[in-house]
Amino acid sequence: MARKDVAALKAELERIKGNMRIRAGLAVRSTAIVAEAEAQARCPVDTGALRGSIRAEKDPKDPFTWYLVAGNDEVDYADFVEYGTVKMAARPFLAPAADIAREALRRDLERLMEP
Repeated sequence: MARKDVAALKAELERIKGNMRIRAGLAVRSTAIVAEAEAQARCPVDTGALRGSIRAEKDPKDPFTWYLVAGNDEVDYADFVEYGTVKMAARPFLAPAADIAREALRRDLERLMEP
């Protein structure tokens, strides 16, 4: 194989790698949106404050890391609802949402790898 062919192949592989990285990043972002929507749909509602506090947050240092967050300075009881207390049964909404989102990401990444 000539040097010119090797250089062209290397350039093409770098282009494919960049394209795959972009597509994988979009799949991860899409998964974060699915997780957020699922958690909001599954969240028990009394005043709506907990549901309103649910959001997907991107890690500023890593485009492939997102966090599903519930709560804020005013709403500090998400863990009690999710896991329960000695006086209240658990009403999970984050873990089931994450499970659904994880499966959606798996399917998206499988499709990404198809020829």
